[in-house]
Amino acid sequence: MSDICSLNIRLRKRDLSRFFAVTDTRPNDWETVEAHRATVELYMPEANYAFYDELTTAAVDGLVFFGDHGSGDDYRPASFVSLRNEYLEVPTDNEGYLCIRATISTDNPTRAVVVPRELEEANRYLVAVNDVRTDFDIADGITHIDIETLIL
Repeated sequence: MSDICSLNIRLRKRDLSRFFAVTDTRPNDWETVEAHRATVELYMPEANYAFYDELTTAAVDGLVFFGDHGSGDDYRPASFVSLRNEYLEVPTDNEGYLCIRATISTDNPTRAVVVPRELEEANRYLVAVNDVRTDFDIADGITHIDIETLIL
């Protein structure tokens, strides 16, 4: 059984052989999108289940990377990062923007309240991906989200 999607990942060039071993892939299974100093961005048009198991294993094994994947039949698009042996993944829309659910406030039906757990996960992701991008010498972007309520 399979559920495939596209996947982009950036990692250190020196980690490529370990990455290919963990994902049980070969270099020619991937397209090289961009090489940047000591890192490389790879693209896989058909990653089974977004390589979730393989990427979490790679994270636990200490590989450092970040990227994104498209949607499959059973999951939405997401951005991911691996840092300090931890794999973090946050949902995105089809344009790559982070998605955080909101609910209607019980105190005020004209206000939406961000789901706190999802806000915390998005903040953790943004801090981690910023750290990795800085380590890879390609830093940019926002590092945290500070939203408590949204006005409808």
